[in-house]
Amino acid sequence: MIRLLRRTCALFVVVSCCVSAQAADILFTAQADKPMATLTREHGMVRGVVDEPLVTVYGDGLVRVNRAPYMINPGVTEYRLDADALKQLVIALSATFDLDAERLTHERDAAAESLARNTGEQFVTLDSTITRISVELDGFSRNGKSVGPVNKSLSFADVQEQALRYNVDSLQALARAESALLDLMKEATNAREGDDANQK
Repeated sequence: MIRLLRRTCALFVVVSCCVSAQAADILFTAQADKPMATLTREHGMVRGVVDEPLVTVYGDGLVRVNRAPYMINPGVTEYRLDADALKQLVIALSATFDLDAERLTHERDAAAESLARNTGEQFVTLDSTITRISVELDGFSRNGKSVGPVNKSLSFADVQEQALRYNVDSLQALARAESALLDLMKEATNAREGDDANQK
């Protein structure tokens, strides 16, 4: 469930210092008024144009979607996730906490070599999209085991395409995390369209 926020209203007042949520075997805490997750995507020729994340999620569930001027429906849309949606997002993101770019590259390269050896297929991307996912949580535990604070930033190229191309668990986990954040952009579009309709 989402609720569109207007930047001129008083809903930006932080009413608590942190939020906690539990989903299945996952427990996390995050500062309500600070970003807990961000998504940045940079495309080929327009790399370096975007000066803030595409998607930012705050600890209280506030979502800020910032579409660059060259994108469809440019501008900023803000809305709020309910507690269950926030839990599901953290579950998707948590699958990337143990990943790093070196491991992803190694496992991707091994899969590419195997595919080339078995089928002769090889792929070259000329205009890559670089995805960067950053997560910051005050506390996080899985299966009752605390892993302490999370401060994670992970960058990789052409995540969705490579996940489709290579059956590698680490790539699949990263693609699911990216998809969870990209889905928030779709919700922002729905929220904006609904708000525009209500104004007519």
